[in-house]
Amino acid sequence: MKTESITVSFRVDAELRKQMDDQCRRFGTSRGDWARGVVLAHLEAGDQTQLMSHFESLQLQLDELAQDTHRQGQALKRMTLALLTAPRELSADEARIIAAQLFRS
Repeated sequence: MKTESITVSFRVDAELRKQMDDQCRRFGTSRGDWARGVVLAHLEAGDQTQLMSHFESLQLQLDELAQDTHRQGQALKRMTLALLTAPRELSADEARIIAAQLFRS
């Protein structure tokens, strides 16, 4: 199925036209095909840049979550230690052993 094609034109100075023609000869293509390829490459690179930026943002969020999880685990161990030593009158060493068994890391 054929899609609609729209003509896009733009002006260039003599030097840029020469550079474009040199590239067209180098790749064996027309000015239109070469310009279309340059535009597509630029747009795709922009999409990749956005995607990489998004992945980097997600990685930072994951790192923060991992740090938060570690801090919460440490706080839970401290609270468990405090709870184990209060009502049963366990020694701190006994409570540490129980906490270590509960939260192996």
